[in-house]
Amino acid sequence: MWDVNLQCDHIIEARTPDIVIMNKKDQNCFIVEIAISRDSRLSEKEGKNVEKYLDLKREIMKMWNLKSAQVIPIIIIVGTLGGITRKLGDWVAKLGITV
Repeated sequence: MWDVNLQCDHIIEARTPDIVIMNKKDQNCFIVEIAISRDSRLSEKEGKNVEKYLDLKREIMKMWNLKSAQVIPIIIIVGTLGGITRKLGDWVAKLGITV
């Protein structure tokens, strides 16, 4: 699912992640948040995006009866030099994609 307002049993403000990938066979879920930034505080933005969706992660695990769920932040700098976080390869590898 992408850009969908997820219905929850409890009041959760951040319930519209960019992408939600659910693996019914393994009973796990990935909440992917993609952000484009103009400054270089990437690790701070990663932390904020993970924290932003922690309540939604817990709620999804309960509602959909999942074994695990993870928030995957993908942050990219737009500018003359561009840039990505050092952890980008790790985040994308969790999705099963090789970079």
